[in-house]
Amino acid sequence: MRGRGNNTLFACGDGCWDVKGFIAPDRRRRHQGRGVRVLSAAPLARPGRGIRRLRGARYTKAYGPINNYAANSYDAARIVIAAIERAAAAKQAVPNRAEVLAAMRQGKFQGIAYADPVGVEREGDSTAAVVFVNVVEGDHFKEVDEIRSNQ
Repeated sequence: MRGRGNNTLFACGDGCWDVKGFIAPDRRRRHQGRGVRVLSAAPLARPGRGIRRLRGARYTKAYGPINNYAANSYDAARIVIAAIERAAAAKQAVPNRAEVLAAMRQGKFQGIAYADPVGVEREGDSTAAVVFVNVVEGDHFKEVDEIRSNQ
């Protein structure tokens, strides 16, 4: 777009949120992607959001470098495991799918992806959903804003 003279503000989804696939090819064009906004439901993988739990030689050896969806995946797995445990304790047996889903809607869960505790609405949506706004800044993305579901 920039090569054709289009300098309008450009925003895209997390399909563009890839340094190797989106920013690196732009190096030949002298950072024409600068300022592009990339929206994502996952936070940047950086210390301070509990990502330290996932970092380390053992994780990297098994799965490679941590990516920006790791925190959401980690939280999702922990939410499901906690719901299975609650449902199994209540039933004193292996719960079925409906019982696990009902247990997911009980209470809130403080994960590492979002600052607010996560709850699950009747329809299955998260009560703490956030859209993170990132901007291309040189050779990396920088998180510049959050759009919260409760705003």
